Amino acid sequence: MWAGPLAHNQRAIILFNRHHYGPPMPIRVTWAQLGYGTGSTTGFRAAVRDLYAERDLGEFVDGFKMAVACYDVAVLKVTPLTPSSGTSSSS
Repeated sequence: MWAGPLAHNQRAIILFNRHHYGPPMPIRVTWAQLGYGTGSTTGFRAAVRDLYAERDLGEFVDGFKMAVACYDVAVLKVTPLTPSSGTSSSS
C-alpha cells in the first residue's frame, strides 16, 4: 500500500497486489494507517472512491478492505466523514 495527502484532509491510496498468480488478494487499510485521528480511531468514518472506475464504493468505519487481482492495482481516494483531531484540514 502507498498513501499520500490530498487537499481537504483527503488521502490517495494505491493498493498493489505483487503476486503473479492466484486468486485476488484482500488488502485491508485502517484509517489509523492513513494518519486519521490520534490514539483510537474506533468509529472513524470515511468515504472511499475508486478513481479508475470513477465510482463511489461507500462509507466505511475504522478501515476498508478490497480484493485486488494478481499483479494489479487499485487507486482510491479516502474522504474523512468524522472530524479528526490531530490532522490538518485545508478548507
